[in-house]
Amino acid sequence: MFEGGIRVNAFMSGGFLPEVVRGTKQEEMMHIADWYRTLAEGIAGVDPTDSWAEESGLPPIDSLNMWPLLSGQDSANPREEAGIIVDARMLVKGRWKYVRGGEEMAESERGGPQYPNETTMIDPISSHSFKCPSQGCLYDVISDPMEMNEVGVQNPGVLEMMKAELQLQAATIWSASHKKDPACNVAAQSLYGGYYGPWKEVGETPVATWKDLGSGCCTGYSSQPTVALFDGEASDLEDCKQRCLLKEGCGFVLHGWKNGEGSWCTAWPADAGCEDLDSEGQGHCGSRGDDGVHSFAWVTKSLESLQTALV
Repeated sequence: MFEGGIRVNAFMSGGFLPEVVRGTKQEEMMHIADWYRTLAEGIAGVDPTDSWAEESGLPPIDSLNMWPLLSGQDSANPREEAGIIVDARMLVKGRWKYVRGGEEMAESERGGPQYPNETTMIDPISSHSFKCPSQGCLYDVISDPMEMNEVGVQNPGVLEMMKAELQLQAATIWSASHKKDPACNVAAQSLYGGYYGPWKEVGETPVATWKDLGSGCCTGYSSQPTVALFDGEASDLEDCKQRCLLKEGCGFVLHGWKNGEGSWCTAWPADAGCEDLDSEGQGHCGSRGDDGVHSFAWVTKSLESLQTALV
């Protein structure tokens, strides 16, 4: 919970900067989120309101316009009152930094002039830490930028004020579950070349049409393992289908028990038919003596059709 990469330098240059501030230095703090409103409202003169986010039930942006300060129009820092909440555990406001009680202050010892050195292996900095007392830790980051001295006892009023402010702001933090959504991966493969991007409210995602092929189509798993686009465990048939959708050119899946040891899934190219995969009856399927019965399905909408429909 020490500063780490929180208080870092930034600079501005270019002909748009007023001459009065060229070559000057600002000691004020701003949040990285403030660049959004600063560039949009302060410099470009456009409304930064995200109406789409508002319609989706998201809270309004909390970015502040820092251009009056940066351009020399006003000496007041819009961040002075709000401060900077790093997360629900830490708040920096003006000269004060408060860390919630009970938090571990890792790497609380200073290294030598050279690091790593001969002491690194036997006494690494990572082994030095202390826990903030129940009332929390307080630092004066102006007079003590290296945070060598915890001053909560000397400034009980400030500590209580910062503690209350942190609790107040922490209650407004918006967060969403990051539970894995299979549709996100489908969009990544079908729309963005394997990279993550927006996948909700970008259009109606067509549902792939699957047809049960029964147990007469064998995979040729033992003789052609390199043909399969996916070969591994899947929690159920739906999970197996999703794994097929994530593979470009996938046409159908075989799902079931492999050697009686668990739920297994293989995903195959659309142009690889059952006859091609069943090399002389050596594949794994229920009708050919395997310990379990596979379920087979064919996807009729490829990744290309998904991309066309979404775009």
